[in-house]
Amino acid sequence: MSYKYKVVALGSTRSAKLSFLQEFTRHYKSNSYVGFNIASKEVFAEGSVFKLIIWDIDEHKRAYCKFIQQSAYKFARAAIIFCDITSTSYIENIHNYILSIRSISGDIPIVVIGTENQKRIPDEEIAFVRQEIEHIDNISTFFFYDKLIDKHIVEGLFIEICSLIHERPLAGLSTKERRKLDKFTEFYSICPICGIKNHISYLWDFYMDRDGQKQQLKHILIVMMNKLGSQGVSMQLIRNTSIKVGVPCCKCYRKIFGKQ
Repeated sequence: MSYKYKVVALGSTRSAKLSFLQEFTRHYKSNSYVGFNIASKEVFAEGSVFKLIIWDIDEHKRAYCKFIQQSAYKFARAAIIFCDITSTSYIENIHNYILSIRSISGDIPIVVIGTENQKRIPDEEIAFVRQEIEHIDNISTFFFYDKLIDKHIVEGLFIEICSLIHERPLAGLSTKERRKLDKFTEFYSICPICGIKNHISYLWDFYMDRDGQKQQLKHILIVMMNKLGSQGVSMQLIRNTSIKVGVPCCKCYRKIFGKQ
């Protein structure tokens, strides 16, 4: 299976955010004029492929432009906060980042990556910082990064981020509701317009969305799925006709409606 997630990366220029992303992600595109840069990261775990689209937010523009926050945080599935733990205000900075993330992105996983800016920090002090940060509400995990770190450890961090995202939308679902979701994602796995396979995470987002119109549409699709299934009609059979039924992929959706 394949999954595609949007992740936002936040942190000051002293936090080593740029060097981390340039070293451990691919296709880093600098576009500071619009307030954010884009990078991607492919993660292979548990027989699945996870593609993370990482939005690196320009700290200076984020601070005074609410539009950048709105556009960058919207639809984010996780956030990475980079902080220079040699700074005296790093705890305050983390709290401020959390508030801005929660106000737009809601209850998404938040990972804090602690870095040291030039000054080397003793291991016992790092342990204290870890304990202090892990006691902050809303933090999913803490990770310490220095330039000598083994790349396999960083890969483990990205796997953990994918796991946190992957589990979050399904939290609280009953066994019965999870079965309905699995049936829905299997039945509507193919875009009815272009014929490509939908990312399962995209279908989860649609299914779990609380927007009134999407809830009504989901109800119609579930009723149709149950009726067709009871009559032995498969989506493969429908796709061989001129009738277009299903959930369009994100690209086709944008083409039709002009928005995400």
